Parts: sequence; structure tokens; C-alpha cells
Amino acid sequence: PHPLDYDWRFSPKAVEQLLRHCIKASPVNGTIALLGTPSLVQPLANSSYPCHTVLLDSNYAARSHLKGLGTRVRALTHNLLEDLPPNVFADTVVLDPPWYPEHFRSFLWSASQLCNVNGYIFASLPPIGTRPGIQDEWNKTLASAHLFGLRLLDLQELSLSYITPPFEKNGFRFEGIPDVSTNWRRGNLAIFRKEKRTLAS
Repeated sequence: PHPLDYDWRFSPKAVEQLLRHCIKASPVNGTIALLGTPSLVQPLANSSYPCHTVLLDSNYAARSHLKGLGTRVRALTHNLLEDLPPNVFADTVVLDPPWYPEHFRSFLWSASQLCNVNGYIFASLPPIGTRPGIQDEWNKTLASAHLFGLRLLDLQELSLSYITPPFEKNGFRFEGIPDVSTNWRRGNLAIFRKEKRTLAS
């Protein structure tokens, strides 16, 4: 993981939680699209549930590590801030955008483009208290979701944990904080349903 890639990985517990959501929401032999969530690819590939997995990620190292997982897994080079969505039709989409407003909107728009009507979108987003103004950012994210034809079904606060990456541990040590929990960071899980196609999506 590297900070320039905004690369914080889900903890094993969060991976298991999202895996359950994906399997429950996806039809047999359906397609699950993963936007910036490489830590979910191998668990999905190793599961007994018959589904197709597509990873969209700009990090070449993350994609190349996933080679050899079988024909039901595809990893595509994709910059979600700049590139148009590929020709993928997904029943379920999982996204973990960097925690900045421009990324929220771009990732959510891409998810709405890829997701079939009546499909589900699972998004990791920063909790209230992450920084000043985060409540206003969340309100704008909800407004964008509505424009994209999405309806919020549930918001599970602080439910997704992350592994503290080496670069963050080093930063804490530099500031004199040597003993940081390996999974102190938490994100909210927002669950949306794609209800309709709109002009924005």
C-alpha cells in the first residue's frame, strides 16, 4: 500500500462482512464490480458462490497480483476520476473511494453507470468527525446519489475496519505514537439500490 494510491485495505473482518453482502445481493452467475477494492477479489474468487468479478483499479501492482485467479475474474486498468466506465453490467458494485468529495462523486457516478437497475451498491465512506464539514459532504453525496437514480437503503456507521498500512504506522511513530491499533480506522457502509436510469446516470 502507498499513500499516493490512497491505498488503505479492508481488514479481514470487513472483507468477510462485504463478502456476505455481495453474495446475498448477487444472483447466481451474476457480476460483481469492485471499484478500488482489490482486497475483495481473491476472497470472491475463492468462494464457492458462482459469480463473475470485475476489478476496476488504477494501481498496476494491485491488478498484477491478481493474475491467475481464473476465468471468472477480470482486472481492468481504470482511473475512476478520468475514464469513462467500461462496458460492464453488474448486479452488485462495491466501492471504496479516497475520502475526498471529488472521489465520492466520481466513484458513485461510475457505480451507477455499471449497476443494473434493481442492483445494489455498497460504498465505504468517511464517518462524521473525520474532518470539519463532513456532514455537509455527506449531504451532497446523498444528493448526487439521488441524481444518479440511487436510493439509500441503510447506513451502517463505523462498521468497516481497515488495516493500518506501514506508511501510516511510520507517520504515527514519527509523531511519537508508537503503539497504534492495527485496525483503528473505521468507515461507514452505505447501501444503495439502483432504482432507475437517469440523465445523470
